[in-house]
Order: sequence, then structure tokens, then C-alpha cells
Amino acid sequence: RAPPSSPPVQEARRPEAEPERLARYIRDYEGGDCFVLIPTQLGSRSAAIEGFGSSPAAFEAFDEAFKRANGFEAQISLRPVADTQCPAVNFIRRVGVDAERAPQLQIESFSLRDGENLNGTVAKLGTRHVGVILVSDEGFVFSLASYIKREGDAAKFTLRLRQPAGPRPKPQLVMAIASAQPLALLSNSKPVQAEALFPLLLDEARISGLTLDVAIK
Repeated sequence: RAPPSSPPVQEARRPEAEPERLARYIRDYEGGDCFVLIPTQLGSRSAAIEGFGSSPAAFEAFDEAFKRANGFEAQISLRPVADTQCPAVNFIRRVGVDAERAPQLQIESFSLRDGENLNGTVAKLGTRHVGVILVSDEGFVFSLASYIKREGDAAKFTLRLRQPAGPRPKPQLVMAIASAQPLALLSNSKPVQAEALFPLLLDEARISGLTLDVAIK
């Protein structure tokens, strides 16, 4: 008589930590066009999130959905963008933001007057190349390649901003895009419309087999 067979051994699944579950919830949430959420700090009962988008109502809906699903309120810092800057926001949503791999972008001042300098640093690059771009409120993308000074695994940039006078501040987006090889499209010194550039960036990365890591301020 054959001895009874041993029961199959099942590998125990590691329980998902609460910050991991929250990160997945935020990543998978569908907020529609021109909407992206970037967690900046996640804990067992806390969530700090940056939101970039053109519709405050979309973020109000996320706020309510988050509270219902998780039982507490997230701290959401909304960064409103102009409709013409939406291609940049949709690009970030397509690429995704990996907190472990994303370059660390720092801006010296977030409120600038005409003629003042925009100073910034991009760190955590390792051996990767980085392109830094400015997306204006009019929807044009300016490469800052000629303003970047590389220092080890970090890069610094400074340039003087020129903006027409107006009654209200105009939102400008600064983005750092890191990749294993330089992106040809980010070396162009001429301004390009955002709606034209960002789909081409995705195509260049796909054709070259590059992973893009992004940061935005």
C-alpha cells in the first residue's frame, strides 16, 4: 500500500504593507484627462500627495473617494496647470513616477517676478543623463540643456525668466527627465508645442528601449 502523499506546499504570500496598498490605490485611481497624483509620503494612516491638473473638481472627487476607501483624509497639495500644459501632465501619468528611481528635483523659489532667476538642482541621477525642460503657461516647451551644469550625480541650472506683465501669476512647470541615454528631442534649443513634443518623447523612448524617470515642480 502506497504511503499517503504529502500535502502540496504553498508559498505564503507576504502581506501587503499599508503604504504599498495606498500607493497602489493612488496609482490605479482614474481621474480623467489632465490629472496625475504623486505620493510624497505614505504611512499606515497618513498620505501626503501632490496633484497636478486643470480641474479642481477632479481632485475633490478623489478626496472623497480616498476617504471612503481608506477611512482617513489625505493631505493633497493641488498644483493647478493651464489647459495648454495638460500634455505634460498626461505624459507623467503615462510614464509613472517611481519614488525609488525618480530624480530629485529642487527649485530654489516657487514665486518669481519678471527678470528673476530660476535656480534648481536635480539629484539622485547616478550615471543617468538628465534633460530639464520648462513648460510655459502658453503650452510651449523650452529645453534648459544649455543652462545645466553637471556635478557628479547631480545637475544644477539657473536662468533668468522673462514673462509679460499681467494681473495674475502664470503657472510654469519644470520637469526633469532621466534616462540611460540622452534624449535627442531634449537637445533642441527651439521652443516646441507641448502637444507635439510629449507624444514624440514617448515614441523616442519606446524605439530606443529607454526607461524614463521623471520629476515635476
